[in-house]
Amino acid sequence: MFTSRLLFLIISNYILLIIYSCCMQRQRTNSLPSGRSDHECNNPELRFDQILTHFSFLRINIDSIILPQANELIERLYNEGSLYGFNLEYQFPCLESISKSLKAAVRIPAKSFTMTEIQFRHKRVVLLRMNQDIIPFWNRKHLILRLHVQLNTRGKFSTRLLAECSIPLVELLIPPFCICRDFNFRPARGMTFEGSALIRIDLGSRDRKLMETLKELRDPLLESTYVVHGVGTENVAESQRKDSASQTSENRPPSRIASPRITPRVGAAPFRERIPSNFTDTSDSVFEYPSRTKPHVQLSQRLPESGREFRPAIRSDTSSTARERERLTPQGKSFMQLTVHEARGLPPVQDERNRYVSPNTYVSVLGRDGELRSSICERSRRPLWNWTSRFYVCGERRNLLVKIFHRDNEGDKLLGFVSLPLPIEEAKRVDYEMVDLSGRAGANGEVPVLTMSMETYDRDGSRTSSYSDGLSASSRITSPHIRPFSSCSARETSPRQEPIITATREELAENLRRNIAELDRLMRNIK
Repeated sequence: MFTSRLLFLIISNYILLIIYSCCMQRQRTNSLPSGRSDHECNNPELRFDQILTHFSFLRINIDSIILPQANELIERLYNEGSLYGFNLEYQFPCLESISKSLKAAVRIPAKSFTMTEIQFRHKRVVLLRMNQDIIPFWNRKHLILRLHVQLNTRGKFSTRLLAECSIPLVELLIPPFCICRDFNFRPARGMTFEGSALIRIDLGSRDRKLMETLKELRDPLLESTYVVHGVGTENVAESQRKDSASQTSENRPPSRIASPRITPRVGAAPFRERIPSNFTDTSDSVFEYPSRTKPHVQLSQRLPESGREFRPAIRSDTSSTARERERLTPQGKSFMQLTVHEARGLPPVQDERNRYVSPNTYVSVLGRDGELRSSICERSRRPLWNWTSRFYVCGERRNLLVKIFHRDNEGDKLLGFVSLPLPIEEAKRVDYEMVDLSGRAGANGEVPVLTMSMETYDRDGSRTSSYSDGLSASSRITSPHIRPFSSCSARETSPRQEPIITATREELAENLRRNIAELDRLMRNIK
């Protein structure tokens, strides 16, 4: 009897304790503000100091730089074969407490260019953690865009500052917290350049109500963006004398009533291939203007002199040529032969002592039946592979990646790649710009370049059948742990020397464990 009463009291006290805990939890929940009112902006005045915590990201959009007329310097460098390309650099002024990634320096290579337009197609979104310190910081800072021209003079790559643009960030503190209009580029000292770019920088939020309000304010601004009409030759000198006045006037937002509209330039030059970059003038400086009496050499006279060609790096397939290739791509498989001759200007790597040394590189290509790898060329920033691979490519693929890896004791590291749009165009020793993933190739002004040759074959072609026996062996993954005799090994090691084993310790231990397990199994079968 006593035991049952004691058990009843314990159970009742436990139930009362649970009820009390639930009541306290409900009271605490009711005392807190609702999540909707905490995350929703209800400030109709849109004061930046009161709503800055609601902004969570920043967007940057730079499409292209428009030149009102053909630039004499760019045209001369192009005709001489010294013009390699363009890149745009900037470092967005930002506090580390706001965003570390936004503060990092950015280099944008030009996707394509003509004599009147340089296309970058740059879009960037960065997350932010806003606080009050950003208000006085952006109030006095400017975003500086630097346009560089890349040159290849007598086989040496260099980069020169061509022009720069200054964008005040104080407008990001004023509703609608958006910068969207044309900004002029000022030529650097000793250069001649005139152009403008439509630049958009805006703050964004996850708050739907705030974004709807900002969208209503930004729509008229976006509709009134404009590109300046072409400037006549008689007004060039006057525009240079009034550069400071034009820079001040361009920083005012465009009016909704009177704002010029975008008009396509009828006389713009079509996009054209870059000519080989090994033709230079007799002068050491590419910025020396030749005399007016000197006859100009036509492009048609230069092209047959060399079979070398340069093609810039391809990062995206958003152009019209990529869409045309997509429509023309056959749905079946195609057989191709790829030869990677050499590379130049590869980035250095760090060894186990944190010293920068030349990489141990090999080439990797993914075919339809597997991965193909070349031999390793050791300790060279200009490796010579002369490696040829033959493989099938599915018709559904839109590009072929040629990757360059570095092999050390810690494993493989991807240095960069070249993206070849499919179907490929037959090429003979063409220089392709490599997309550098290490970020160290441009430290000395060098641009990594791969020299490759490509051929395609029909499925019923005669050349395809001659390689049918070796295709099955070459389609499997060939690991470059043991370096075979090749052009690299012939250059650095003698034929009598033992092959160098470059496998990692983990791989050797795994192979040893597997062999011991196989040996134990065989011994048990014998017994």
